[in-house]
Amino acid sequence: MKHIITEYTEHKFTDLGSDSCAVVRAFLPLFAKEKYAGRIVLVNSINFRNRKEYGMSRNELYKVFYLDSVETESLVKTCVSHGCMSVLFLPKLFSELLTEYFKFGYYHKEGQSFNLKRDGTNNTFLEFQMTAYSELLKTDIFDCFPAGCSFSHDADFFCTMRFGQED
Repeated sequence: MKHIITEYTEHKFTDLGSDSCAVVRAFLPLFAKEKYAGRIVLVNSINFRNRKEYGMSRNELYKVFYLDSVETESLVKTCVSHGCMSVLFLPKLFSELLTEYFKFGYYHKEGQSFNLKRDGTNNTFLEFQMTAYSELLKTDIFDCFPAGCSFSHDADFFCTMRFGQED
């Protein structure tokens, strides 16, 4: 059964002058904790520039990894400069992880939510990402991970998503 994004929220960066790599580096140790560690999905969109580093071909729409199987600094760079929302984190205990991460104060806890069907592309989730994500949403990975998060280009936004099944 195909999954859909039922909720998409953009949490705005609190200080746009801060180091965008630092906010991702702060997130990764939380995600690495055993109780949260899930999967990382690299989503191949037109802005994704370092496919070869991850062993992805141009035709692969996505590739699933564990955090310990990718080089940390490369992942940080991919999150902030190699393609907007190209790295989707699928943690266990999603809400708990968000609570811990928002304590750092990098992003506003309250964000702007969008209905992707109604609001279209008037947000960070642009059409080219939807193309790549649409194939990923056909997989069963979301049966185990009903929510995920990603960073926009330059980490201006921390984007959260909840997934459900299409009727």
